[in-house]
Amino acid sequence: TCCLLPLSAVANEDPAIVPVTDNLHRLVSTKGGNVLVSTGADGVFLVDDQLTPRSDIIKNAVKSLSDKDISFIVNKHYHFDHTGGNEAFGEDGAIMVAHDNVRKRLNSKQFITYFNREMAPLSKAGLPVVTFAHDVTFHYNDNSIHIIHAPNAHTDGDAFAHFSEANVIATGDLAFNGMYPFVDVEHGGSFKGVIDAVDAMIAIADENTIIVPGHGPLMSLEELKAYRTVLSTVLEHVETAIKDGKSKEEIIAESPTQEFDAQMSKGIVSPDAFVELMYQGLQPQ
Repeated sequence: TCCLLPLSAVANEDPAIVPVTDNLHRLVSTKGGNVLVSTGADGVFLVDDQLTPRSDIIKNAVKSLSDKDISFIVNKHYHFDHTGGNEAFGEDGAIMVAHDNVRKRLNSKQFITYFNREMAPLSKAGLPVVTFAHDVTFHYNDNSIHIIHAPNAHTDGDAFAHFSEANVIATGDLAFNGMYPFVDVEHGGSFKGVIDAVDAMIAIADENTIIVPGHGPLMSLEELKAYRTVLSTVLEHVETAIKDGKSKEEIIAESPTQEFDAQMSKGIVSPDAFVELMYQGLQPQ
Protein backbone atom coordinates (compact mmCIF):
# COMPACT_ATOMS: atom_id res chain seq x y z
CA THR A 1 0.00 0.00 0.00
CA CYS A 2 3.01 2.28 0.00
CA CYS A 3 6.60 2.73 -0.83
CA LEU A 4 9.53 0.74 0.52
CA LEU A 5 11.90 3.64 -0.17
CA PRO A 6 12.87 6.03 2.62
CA LEU A 7 10.20 8.70 2.90
CA SER A 8 12.83 11.36 2.21
CA ALA A 9 13.30 9.85 -1.25
CA VAL A 10 9.75 10.73 -2.26
CA ALA A 11 9.29 13.91 -0.25
CA ASN A 12 10.30 16.23 -3.09
CA GLU A 13 8.63 14.51 -6.01
CA ASP A 14 6.05 16.78 -7.59
CA PRO A 15 2.73 15.07 -8.31
CA ALA A 16 1.30 15.12 -11.80
CA ILE A 17 -2.12 16.75 -11.93
CA VAL A 18 -4.47 14.72 -14.12
CA PRO A 19 -7.95 16.03 -14.98
CA VAL A 20 -10.73 13.55 -14.24
CA THR A 21 -13.67 15.87 -14.95
CA ASP A 22 -13.98 19.67 -15.12
CA ASN A 23 -13.65 20.09 -11.36
CA LEU A 24 -12.11 16.78 -10.27
CA HIS A 25 -8.37 16.17 -10.54
CA ARG A 26 -6.14 13.28 -9.56
CA LEU A 27 -2.76 13.99 -7.99
CA VAL A 28 -0.44 11.25 -9.22
CA SER A 29 2.83 10.28 -7.57
CA THR A 30 5.04 7.27 -8.11
CA LYS A 31 4.72 6.50 -4.41
CA GLY A 32 1.77 6.90 -2.08
CA GLY A 33 -1.90 6.65 -2.86
CA ASN A 34 -3.89 8.66 -5.38
CA VAL A 35 -5.37 11.92 -4.12
CA LEU A 36 -8.64 13.14 -5.67
CA VAL A 37 -9.30 16.88 -5.53
CA SER A 38 -12.76 18.43 -5.93
CA THR A 39 -12.78 22.19 -6.55
CA GLY A 40 -15.60 24.66 -6.96
CA ALA A 41 -17.53 27.51 -5.42
CA ASP A 42 -17.93 25.69 -2.10
CA GLY A 43 -14.21 25.13 -1.56
CA VAL A 44 -11.81 22.22 -1.84
CA PHE A 45 -12.66 18.62 -0.95
CA LEU A 46 -9.90 15.98 -0.88
CA VAL A 47 -10.17 12.22 -0.96
CA ASP A 48 -7.07 11.07 0.98
CA ASP A 49 -3.92 13.11 1.60
CA GLN A 50 -0.91 10.84 1.04
CA LEU A 51 2.42 10.64 2.87
CA THR A 52 3.47 12.89 5.75
CA PRO A 53 6.60 14.48 4.14
CA ARG A 54 4.59 15.46 1.07
CA SER A 55 1.96 17.66 2.70
CA ASP A 56 3.43 20.97 1.46
CA ILE A 57 3.76 19.57 -2.06
CA ILE A 58 0.15 18.39 -2.01
CA LYS A 59 -0.94 21.81 -0.70
CA ASN A 60 0.91 23.56 -3.53
CA ALA A 61 -0.65 21.28 -6.12
CA VAL A 62 -4.10 22.03 -4.70
CA LYS A 63 -3.36 25.78 -4.75
CA SER A 64 -2.62 25.52 -8.46
CA LEU A 65 -6.20 24.27 -8.91
CA SER A 66 -8.07 26.57 -6.51
CA ASP A 67 -7.49 29.62 -4.34
CA LYS A 68 -10.00 28.34 -1.78
CA ASP A 69 -9.17 26.56 1.45
CA ILE A 70 -9.35 22.78 1.86
CA SER A 71 -12.59 22.27 3.77
CA PHE A 72 -12.94 18.49 3.98
CA ILE A 73 -10.69 15.46 3.63
CA VAL A 74 -12.12 11.95 3.47
CA ASN A 75 -9.76 9.21 4.67
CA LYS A 76 -10.82 6.06 2.85
CA HIS A 77 -8.85 3.90 5.32
CA TYR A 78 -6.20 4.32 8.00
CA HIS A 79 -2.93 3.47 6.17
CA PHE A 80 -0.10 5.99 6.33
CA ASP A 81 0.09 6.58 2.57
CA HIS A 82 -3.51 7.87 2.60
CA THR A 83 -3.65 9.68 5.97
CA GLY A 84 -0.08 10.98 6.31
CA GLY A 85 -1.10 14.58 5.67
CA ASN A 86 -3.93 14.62 8.21
CA GLU A 87 -2.10 16.56 10.91
CA ALA A 88 -0.72 19.21 8.53
CA PHE A 89 -4.06 19.74 6.82
CA GLY A 90 -5.99 19.53 10.09
CA GLU A 91 -3.82 22.26 11.58
CA ASP A 92 -4.88 24.43 8.63
CA GLY A 93 -8.54 23.86 9.48
CA ALA A 94 -9.54 21.00 7.19
CA ILE A 95 -12.14 18.66 8.69
CA MET A 96 -11.28 14.96 8.48
CA VAL A 97 -14.05 12.47 7.75
CA ALA A 98 -13.71 8.68 7.98
CA HIS A 99 -15.28 5.43 9.07
CA ASP A 100 -15.49 4.89 12.84
CA ASN A 101 -12.68 2.29 12.76
CA VAL A 102 -10.30 4.68 10.98
CA ARG A 103 -10.47 7.14 13.86
CA LYS A 104 -9.92 4.30 16.33
CA ARG A 105 -6.80 3.15 14.49
CA LEU A 106 -5.39 6.64 13.95
CA ASN A 107 -5.96 7.39 17.64
CA SER A 108 -3.77 4.47 18.76
CA LYS A 109 -0.45 2.91 17.81
CA GLN A 110 -0.61 0.51 14.87
CA PHE A 111 1.99 -1.89 13.50
CA ILE A 112 1.73 -3.23 9.95
CA THR A 113 3.85 -6.38 9.83
CA TYR A 114 3.94 -6.62 6.03
CA PHE A 115 5.75 -3.26 5.83
CA ASN A 116 7.52 -3.66 9.20
CA ARG A 117 6.12 -0.24 9.98
CA GLU A 118 4.77 1.32 13.14
CA MET A 119 2.21 4.10 12.93
CA ALA A 120 2.23 6.40 15.95
CA PRO A 121 -1.10 7.82 17.13
CA LEU A 122 -2.00 11.08 15.43
CA SER A 123 -2.47 14.29 17.36
CA LYS A 124 -5.95 15.71 17.74
CA ALA A 125 -5.45 17.84 14.61
CA GLY A 126 -5.04 14.74 12.47
CA LEU A 127 -7.99 12.73 13.75
CA PRO A 128 -11.31 12.47 11.92
CA VAL A 129 -13.79 14.93 13.41
CA VAL A 130 -16.74 13.35 11.62
CA THR A 131 -17.08 9.55 11.57
CA PHE A 132 -19.76 7.25 10.24
CA ALA A 133 -20.73 3.59 10.62
CA HIS A 134 -22.29 2.93 7.21
CA ASP A 135 -22.33 5.94 4.91
CA VAL A 136 -22.50 9.71 4.71
CA THR A 137 -23.32 12.11 1.87
CA PHE A 138 -21.81 15.52 1.12
CA HIS A 139 -23.54 18.03 -1.12
CA TYR A 140 -20.55 20.00 -2.29
CA ASN A 141 -19.23 21.62 -5.46
CA ASP A 142 -22.35 20.62 -7.44
CA ASN A 143 -21.93 16.94 -6.57
CA SER A 144 -23.66 14.53 -4.25
CA ILE A 145 -20.63 12.75 -2.81
CA HIS A 146 -21.76 9.50 -1.25
CA ILE A 147 -19.13 7.91 1.04
CA ILE A 148 -19.96 4.22 1.47
CA HIS A 149 -18.40 1.82 3.98
CA ALA A 150 -17.10 -1.51 2.68
CA PRO A 151 -17.04 -3.92 5.65
CA ASN A 152 -13.85 -5.89 6.28
CA ALA A 153 -12.24 -5.45 2.89
CA HIS A 154 -8.79 -3.88 2.41
CA THR A 155 -8.91 -3.10 6.17
CA ASP A 156 -11.70 -2.92 8.76
CA GLY A 157 -12.47 0.72 7.95
CA ASP A 158 -12.64 1.14 4.17
CA ALA A 159 -14.95 3.44 2.29
CA PHE A 160 -15.31 4.41 -1.36
CA ALA A 161 -16.59 7.72 -2.70
CA HIS A 162 -19.25 8.04 -5.40
CA PHE A 163 -19.47 11.47 -7.03
CA SER A 164 -22.96 10.98 -8.42
CA GLU A 165 -23.32 13.87 -10.88
CA ALA A 166 -19.74 13.54 -12.10
CA ASN A 167 -20.13 9.75 -12.46
CA VAL A 168 -16.82 9.13 -10.72
CA ILE A 169 -15.97 6.49 -8.12
CA ALA A 170 -12.86 6.83 -5.94
CA THR A 171 -12.15 3.32 -4.69
CA GLY A 172 -9.39 3.81 -2.18
CA ASP A 173 -7.34 0.64 -1.83
CA LEU A 174 -10.37 -1.51 -2.64
CA ALA A 175 -8.95 -1.43 -6.17
CA PHE A 176 -5.40 -1.32 -7.52
CA ASN A 177 -4.84 -0.84 -11.25
CA GLY A 178 -2.14 -2.99 -12.82
CA MET A 179 -0.88 -4.49 -9.58
CA TYR A 180 -1.77 -7.12 -7.04
CA PRO A 181 -3.38 -5.48 -4.01
CA PHE A 182 -2.15 -5.48 -0.46
CA VAL A 183 -4.98 -6.64 1.80
CA ASP A 184 -4.40 -5.90 5.48
CA VAL A 185 -5.71 -9.17 6.90
CA GLU A 186 -3.86 -8.33 10.13
CA HIS A 187 -6.23 -5.40 10.69
CA GLY A 188 -9.59 -6.78 9.67
CA GLY A 189 -9.03 -7.06 5.93
CA SER A 190 -10.57 -9.85 3.86
CA PHE A 191 -10.19 -10.82 0.21
CA LYS A 192 -13.83 -11.86 0.12
CA GLY A 193 -14.69 -8.45 1.53
CA VAL A 194 -12.68 -6.76 -1.23
CA ILE A 195 -14.63 -8.72 -3.84
CA ASP A 196 -17.90 -7.71 -2.17
CA ALA A 197 -16.78 -4.08 -2.23
CA VAL A 198 -15.86 -4.29 -5.91
CA ASP A 199 -19.29 -5.80 -6.58
CA ALA A 200 -20.90 -2.86 -4.77
CA MET A 201 -18.99 -0.41 -6.97
CA ILE A 202 -19.81 -2.34 -10.14
CA ALA A 203 -23.50 -2.21 -9.18
CA ILE A 204 -23.56 1.61 -9.21
CA ALA A 205 -21.24 2.11 -12.19
CA ASP A 206 -21.99 2.22 -15.90
CA GLU A 207 -19.86 2.16 -19.04
CA ASN A 208 -19.14 5.90 -18.67
CA THR A 209 -18.09 5.82 -15.01
CA ILE A 210 -14.53 6.97 -14.34
CA ILE A 211 -12.95 4.90 -11.61
CA VAL A 212 -10.07 6.32 -9.56
CA PRO A 213 -8.21 3.43 -7.88
CA GLY A 214 -6.17 3.72 -4.72
CA HIS A 215 -3.03 3.13 -6.75
CA GLY A 216 -2.44 3.23 -10.47
CA PRO A 217 -4.08 5.01 -13.43
CA LEU A 218 -7.78 5.62 -13.98
CA MET A 219 -9.95 2.58 -14.70
CA SER A 220 -13.05 1.84 -16.73
CA LEU A 221 -15.91 -0.37 -15.58
CA GLU A 222 -14.55 -3.19 -17.74
CA GLU A 223 -11.14 -2.87 -16.09
CA LEU A 224 -12.75 -2.98 -12.66
CA LYS A 225 -14.60 -6.14 -13.68
CA ALA A 226 -11.32 -7.63 -14.90
CA TYR A 227 -9.73 -6.79 -11.55
CA ARG A 228 -12.57 -8.63 -9.82
CA THR A 229 -11.90 -11.66 -12.04
CA VAL A 230 -8.27 -11.71 -10.91
CA LEU A 231 -9.30 -11.67 -7.24
CA SER A 232 -12.05 -14.27 -7.53
CA THR A 233 -10.06 -16.65 -9.73
CA VAL A 234 -7.01 -16.73 -7.49
CA LEU A 235 -9.13 -16.87 -4.32
CA GLU A 236 -11.06 -19.86 -5.63
CA HIS A 237 -7.82 -21.66 -6.44
CA VAL A 238 -6.30 -20.97 -3.02
CA GLU A 239 -9.51 -21.95 -1.19
CA THR A 240 -9.68 -25.24 -3.09
CA ALA A 241 -6.02 -25.98 -2.40
CA ILE A 242 -6.50 -25.34 1.33
CA LYS A 243 -9.51 -27.69 1.37
CA ASP A 244 -7.33 -30.28 -0.35
CA GLY A 245 -4.90 -30.04 2.57
CA LYS A 246 -2.07 -28.33 0.70
CA SER A 247 0.45 -26.25 2.59
CA LYS A 248 1.18 -22.58 1.95
CA GLU A 249 4.43 -23.52 0.24
CA GLU A 250 2.69 -26.04 -2.00
CA ILE A 251 0.06 -23.52 -3.01
CA ILE A 252 2.65 -20.86 -3.82
CA ALA A 253 4.59 -23.42 -5.86
CA GLU A 254 1.49 -24.02 -7.98
CA SER A 255 1.60 -20.37 -9.15
CA PRO A 256 -2.17 -19.77 -9.02
CA THR A 257 -1.64 -16.22 -10.28
CA GLN A 258 0.38 -17.08 -13.37
CA GLU A 259 -2.26 -16.16 -15.96
CA PHE A 260 -2.44 -12.65 -14.51
CA ASP A 261 1.20 -12.00 -13.61
CA ALA A 262 2.08 -10.15 -16.81
CA GLN A 263 -0.59 -7.51 -16.17
CA MET A 264 -0.64 -7.41 -12.36
CA SER A 265 3.01 -7.44 -11.26
CA LYS A 266 3.72 -3.71 -11.49
CA GLY A 267 3.27 -3.01 -7.77
CA ILE A 268 5.09 -3.90 -4.59
CA VAL A 269 3.07 -7.05 -3.85
CA SER A 270 4.68 -9.90 -5.76
CA PRO A 271 2.61 -12.83 -7.04
CA ASP A 272 3.97 -15.06 -4.28
CA ALA A 273 3.30 -12.42 -1.61
CA PHE A 274 -0.24 -11.99 -2.94
CA VAL A 275 -0.90 -15.71 -2.61
CA GLU A 276 0.66 -15.78 0.85
CA LEU A 277 -1.56 -12.89 2.02
CA MET A 278 -4.58 -14.68 0.63
CA TYR A 279 -3.57 -17.88 2.40
CA GLN A 280 -3.17 -16.02 5.69
CA GLY A 281 -6.56 -14.38 5.25
CA LEU A 282 -8.28 -17.74 4.81
CA GLN A 283 -6.89 -19.23 8.02
CA PRO A 284 -9.24 -19.56 11.02
CA GLN A 285 -8.97 -16.49 13.24
